[in-house]
Amino acid sequence: MGRNRRWRDHGARRLRGDVMTAEKMRVHFCRAHYVYWDAIERGDKRFFVDEADKDFRPGDVLMITRVKPLRSGAWAPVLNEDGTTVFLNARIIYVECGTAGINDGCIIAAIEKMN
Repeated sequence: MGRNRRWRDHGARRLRGDVMTAEKMRVHFCRAHYVYWDAIERGDKRFFVDEADKDFRPGDVLMITRVKPLRSGAWAPVLNEDGTTVFLNARIIYVECGTAGINDGCIIAAIEKMN
C-alpha cells in the first residue's frame, strides 16, 4: 500500500497547473549563421533545422544566437555595437522528425518569430 500511495502522490504533483506549464514550454538555446538568422528576422525563413539532441516540442521557445564562421572552423557570436550578443526569440509551432526525407538524428521545426 505504501508504494501505491507514493505513486499517487507523485501523479498528483505532476498534474498541478504550475508543474504542467513549466513542462510544456521550455527554452532551447540555438545558433544560426547570420544569413539564416537575418532571414528569420525578416520573416522569410519560417523553419529551423537542427540535430535531434534536444527534445523539441510545439510551444517551446528557441533563443537563436546570430553567429559567423571563423577561419578555424569555430563559430563566433555576432555582437551589437554595445558588445552584447544578438538573440532572436522564436516559438516552435510544429516538429517533424524520423519521417521520409529527413536524415536520422535531425528535426525540422516550423517556427514563428516572437516580438
